[in-house]
Amino acid sequence: MILTHIKKRVILFVRWYKQLRQEGIRIYGKDQSAMPLYDRYNAWNCFWWALRNSGTHLLNGDYRYPTYWQELKAQGKKYDMFDL
Repeated sequence: MILTHIKKRVILFVRWYKQLRQEGIRIYGKDQSAMPLYDRYNAWNCFWWALRNSGTHLLNGDYRYPTYWQELKAQGKKYDMFDL
């Protein structure tokens, strides 16, 4: 179980990394030296962004794990933020 979770996370990390690098080149081009360091799609930033994203989101932007609100919606229940 744990090994499967780690394997899925590594696969998702690699896919996120590749997607972020390609997106940065597509949007800003290969030379991003004029941009601030925190905003560049360089290897270091993409590594950290992919590490964070792979723990919480799928490549299409959906959450990896259902949230409380998504579970209520799937059950057909209405929810109000003041009911907590």
